[in-house]
Amino acid sequence: HGDLSNSVSLREKDEGKALAEKINLLNDNFASNLKEIHRSCEAVNNLLNQYGNLDEKLIKPEDATSICQAIRTHNNKIRSHVSYFKLRCE
Repeated sequence: HGDLSNSVSLREKDEGKALAEKINLLNDNFASNLKEIHRSCEAVNNLLNQYGNLDEKLIKPEDATSICQAIRTHNNKIRSHVSYFKLRCE
């Protein structure tokens, strides 16, 4: 159901111990990438709010350029984390 906080736990001599460890590693990898995507999305949202709050009469071109560049930077981070994964349909 999308909860990546759980992990598979088996006793040392249980069958499937290696598989459980790989599932946990995959789960941790998903969670790490999703956290980074979330951080970048939050940053983009904050930057868009800053841009929306700029006074059109007082806006300096360098302010708008700086915000747009920061949005591009975070967008590239999101793309990098998303492109880490390969999907069957691609």
